Amino acid sequence: MTSPIILSRTSSLETIRAALAADPYLKSPHSRRQYWAALQRFEDWRKNQPVTKTLVEAYLSHLQKRQLSPATINQHLAAVRWWARKIADLAADHMSDETATLIGKQAARVLTVKGVSGDRLPRGRYIPQSEFDRLIEACDRDPSPAGHRDAALFAVAIATGRRREELASLRLADITQKDDDHWILTFHNTKGSRDLTSDIFDGTVARLRLWLDRRITLDEGRVFIPILKSGRMRPAGRLSGEALRKILLARWVETGIPEPLTWHDFRRTLISNLIDDTDPVVAQKVVGHKDIKTTARYDRRPDAIRHAALKRIVHVPHKGEIHPERL
Repeated sequence: MTSPIILSRTSSLETIRAALAADPYLKSPHSRRQYWAALQRFEDWRKNQPVTKTLVEAYLSHLQKRQLSPATINQHLAAVRWWARKIADLAADHMSDETATLIGKQAARVLTVKGVSGDRLPRGRYIPQSEFDRLIEACDRDPSPAGHRDAALFAVAIATGRRREELASLRLADITQKDDDHWILTFHNTKGSRDLTSDIFDGTVARLRLWLDRRITLDEGRVFIPILKSGRMRPAGRLSGEALRKILLARWVETGIPEPLTWHDFRRTLISNLIDDTDPVVAQKVVGHKDIKTTARYDRRPDAIRHAALKRIVHVPHKGEIHPERL
């Protein structure tokens, strides 16, 4: 077997793909996709050079010169460190003890390369109620089944804060009707390989019910399904991430809203509203974050809310406002 630390690009990618599929600790498909994308870029950049600490530090410098965000750089480094550990494991399994020991030491040095610190302005934005209403109105103007589907998609997105892939994966069997105006949606294998439930009420239930009344019903299948331009539904199909991106883009264009939207902005908006109306702990429980610091990073409340809070709690008297009798 060729030394796993100096694999050719083709064989490295084949080995990486197999290792990602076999790693029991990478349970999330999202994490596997991120690692795969990051390692393809790393393998293309290193051009068969040995994976050493010096090389990885040079790659870190390369990522910084590209002016990537600290979070993105650290995500790439996490994938490279994972690959270094796998290289050591492959060497231990397939090579002599002496060679495996040398490669293990080299991999251990790679693991000491630290990530970068620093923050950029947060990505994404808050969706005001007026803009969300315009999205729903655009759907209501569409008499085809896609109008009902898209309105239900937006309603569930803003009410649950679930990620794009999780919305696409929701199945009919994942819906539990508690009563007429309260349903529970179960999202399986979410980020972190967990099953999470989301309660939806009132208008969200009504929008989802309208769509299900139009949807071709099967005992199994996904809630949100592809619809062809002809209007024909594909009940056994699945909406891809790209399909969802195009759905949101098309409705956004219809509304004439000037600032672009992403599916993750629905999540940011729900968390911001929950923090504003209750507190970060409630928001954390609703969206299923393990760490409340993650929840706090999603806060995109408008500046006007912070401005109003500052005006309420900070009072510096104007000149002449303080009377002598108060001193």
